[in-house]
Amino acid sequence: QTGEMARLVERYWKPHLSGILLGNLQKQQIADSLTTLVESGGEDGGPLSPATVKKALACVATASKWAYEHEWIAKNPCDGVKRPIARPQGRGILSDEEIAKLFESRWDHRASYVAFLVGCTTGLRLGEIIALRVQDIGEDRLFVRHSWSDTDRLKPPKNGKERIAPLLPSVREALLDLLADGQYDLSARKRHSKSLSVAETATQIGTSNIRVVKPMVPRRHEADGERFVFAGQKPDRPLSADIISKRFNAQLAVIGIDDKTRMARGLVFHGLRHKFAKEMNLRLETKQAMKATGHLTPAMLDHYADHMEEKDFTQIAAAASQAFGTILPFTKEA
Repeated sequence: QTGEMARLVERYWKPHLSGILLGNLQKQQIADSLTTLVESGGEDGGPLSPATVKKALACVATASKWAYEHEWIAKNPCDGVKRPIARPQGRGILSDEEIAKLFESRWDHRASYVAFLVGCTTGLRLGEIIALRVQDIGEDRLFVRHSWSDTDRLKPPKNGKERIAPLLPSVREALLDLLADGQYDLSARKRHSKSLSVAETATQIGTSNIRVVKPMVPRRHEADGERFVFAGQKPDRPLSADIISKRFNAQLAVIGIDDKTRMARGLVFHGLRHKFAKEMNLRLETKQAMKATGHLTPAMLDHYADHMEEKDFTQIAAAASQAFGTILPFTKEA
């Protein structure tokens, strides 16, 4: 039970209350933190389950009660705090103009910017993005082999099936730069005078002559290949999904979507996946769109093949290029 309490504190309370002394903790701070957890405390920036919210509140309430009863604090900040009731809300989707603004805006946190690029152009879940390792970056595709959660650590993707996702050249470039130089200053990056056109991006991807490529490094017996692309403070853990979600929310404010508007529209990082799915559905047959996003149920798996055929990959790559190729501003200069 002590281990569970420690995990709850680390996962749900530390990001919100770190640096606040228990004696200075206010009832409103706890209530506000609970509201945030209810609305966007889940793995992918979505709502946190009521059961987990209840456990998180019990965790801080128990500690506060003990401290009050032992006269460590003058009052119990949890007195009168009630668990917020989650209100079902659909995930909002950003417009093309808003996506373009996010691409063009200045990001102060480089890894979050790259995570945004990946999420927007591949439809990967946030847990799948932070679980990416060096060996998962191919020449023209990402190998989606794992997802990450703080509880289960590396685990299979949501549907238990590995898949591949087309990787636009500029996004691959950003991933490799993140690996090579984590201190790269986004504010100083240079851009070409114009973005890549659909035709140019499609040509770079090689959609006219797609070939199956192997991962950059062997899947086993290679320490560097096991390294997380989105590195955390410890080598065996990636960057926290909470950090990326919060930076994404902050960037929405930069382009004019404040917290009140963001919450009213249901905008979270996971909405990038919904945006990608929408774009794929507009351009692909249902079966191919499902393969692009990994939306496969057991019943569907019985009906469709377990693997993505190369012709499907070619069409998905072309659709991704068409949807996002003209608004990608990040290209590395020689």
